[in-house]
Amino acid sequence: MYVDGRLIGSAGDFANEKNRYPIVDGHHVLKIEFPGYQSFETQMEVVANRTLNLTVELEKADPCPPDPDVVGKSGRRLRQRIRKVGKVL
Repeated sequence: MYVDGRLIGSAGDFANEKNRYPIVDGHHVLKIEFPGYQSFETQMEVVANRTLNLTVELEKADPCPPDPDVVGKSGRRLRQRIRKVGKVL
């Protein structure tokens, strides 16, 4: 979880009410990321002496389709392209 681009911890760190993250009054951006899932980002207005409760369910990210110019049958195109370019380190 990020607030204004700064890592503040994982979602599990704030799973119950006793674990809170104090944020100064004003406008902030909250971003939640997890590998394999689409990121969630929202803007929020923080007001003094108020608690903001937010429930977020991340959606699974779509797997990237293979690039036909890079991988053909058995990776043949990739090997051919490497041979044309030069050595593989």
